[in-house]
Amino acid sequence: MAQQFARLHGFKRDEELSDAVDMITKGATWFVGNDRNDFTIGSRADIVLVDALHPMDALVRAPRRELVVAGGQVVVREGELVI
Repeated sequence: MAQQFARLHGFKRDEELSDAVDMITKGATWFVGNDRNDFTIGSRADIVLVDALHPMDALVRAPRRELVVAGGQVVVREGELVI
């Protein structure tokens, strides 16, 4: 979503790309009905790990998802669906 948003708005600079990543990750919690976005006990365990130097690199290159955890359950490992 961040990649599509950045492309739609012509974002090219690191600061703009970083803003797109922040908006889609941290800033979107209200959109999905979640008022929390933190790493504390009781938080929902969702994370996507990719091989990238930094968020902007991940946004531009769109590397494969190495590990995806949704609700505390591993659903993708080494780019392959495991459920």
